[in-house]
Amino acid sequence: MPEQLEKLAERTFEGCRYLTDVTIPQGVTIIEERAFGDCTELPAITIPGTVKRIDIYAFWACNKLTKLTIEEGVEVIGDSAFWRMHASA
Repeated sequence: MPEQLEKLAERTFEGCRYLTDVTIPQGVTIIEERAFGDCTELPAITIPGTVKRIDIYAFWACNKLTKLTIEEGVEVIGDSAFWRMHASA
């Protein structure tokens, strides 16, 4: 992803079932609705502290998402943003 990216638009990666690795660049401030919805093979993700808002269903149905790191700085996490995932601390 480009370093100057400011948001991940609605449904950017939705349904990318073979997505297994992604790096959200510093500078992204918003992860919109269903941006990573139904990315069933994504095992881990780190959300940088520049992200201020994670919209509803942003990571819904990421069944194999077992490692989730949210850096300090996130202010709003929408309802069901991580619905149907199995993350551990």
